Amino acid sequence: MKKVLSTVVIIMMSVLYIYSQGSKATFFTQNGEKFWIVINGEKKNKDPLTNVTIDGLTAQNYKIKVVFQDANIPSLDKVIYTKNVETNAYTDATYVIRKNSSDKKYVIRILSGEELTT
Repeated sequence: MKKVLSTVVIIMMSVLYIYSQGSKATFFTQNGEKFWIVINGEKKNKDPLTNVTIDGLTAQNYKIKVVFQDANIPSLDKVIYTKNVETNAYTDATYVIRKNSSDKKYVIRILSGEELTT
């Protein structure tokens, strides 16, 4: 009986681990500039792209860096929040990378976000 109970508990924990999703963040450039996303010193996309989606973000927040293929565009740093503080729910957020209208510097702005349901 003890072995059966242990086996059931292990299977249930494995299923919960497999189906734990994490947050998702999508970044895109408004004018088609290609870029890399760097999180914790690791490039998340091998080649520079105009649209990058990152899945499985399980921490409360991440410091990200956007490095442009065009060396004339300075890189950007931003802290993104990937969990709802009140509900502790994972989120799906989309960020736009664009030139600021006032000073023509590049900025990262959240475009949309929603809680993910299991």
